[in-house]
Amino acid sequence: MRDQSTHRYTRIGWGKLQKMNIRVAAIVGSLLLASPTPADANKTVMWKKVGTWIIGVDQSVGNGCFLSAVTQRGTAFRFGFSFRNKGGIFVLIGNKDWASIEEGKDYKMVLQFDQRPAWKWHSAGVPMQSGDTYLYGPAMEADFFNEMAKSHLMSVTYQGRHVAQLNLKGSYVALQELANCQQTMNATGATKRETPRDPFATDGSRRSKKDPFAN
Repeated sequence: MRDQSTHRYTRIGWGKLQKMNIRVAAIVGSLLLASPTPADANKTVMWKKVGTWIIGVDQSVGNGCFLSAVTQRGTAFRFGFSFRNKGGIFVLIGNKDWASIEEGKDYKMVLQFDQRPAWKWHSAGVPMQSGDTYLYGPAMEADFFNEMAKSHLMSVTYQGRHVAQLNLKGSYVALQELANCQQTMNATGATKRETPRDPFATDGSRRSKKDPFAN
């Protein structure tokens, strides 16, 4: 199993991503208001819809582009670039039923594409505008996106329990459009770094039978 924590995701530059079989880039977005986001929903701009995927630009994180989708069970997935502080590629996953996720608490997850070797993903709870708390953490090395584009399914596991699955149909084209979006932002000089909000505040959580994170 591959461990994401061994990679310095903040150093994965655009040049390296361009060498992949696909052109990639991204950051937090909304669907647009259909799903919560840690950023200001009023500062997100729709770029393009590709199949079930939403590509957009989030002004609140330095004009980073984002790629997002929601499963039939209501689990939201976001992949992209943040230009806050040092910046970096990130993954955001959440569901309103996962109410026991605590803000600032670390969660060791496992992400797997089809039957390929799994990735260890170190995430933490972050507050959303909706009042929910989602999992947020650095993405893995560039191969993570390469595998995503080539795979059919992405599964998410927590403490040995399967908690979510994302159909990756159309992800190859969506990631290409995501890269096009970010290249446009970079070319216009629109990207900039901003100060992040405090991810360590806690306010308790509700419990639910549908919540795999409840103690």
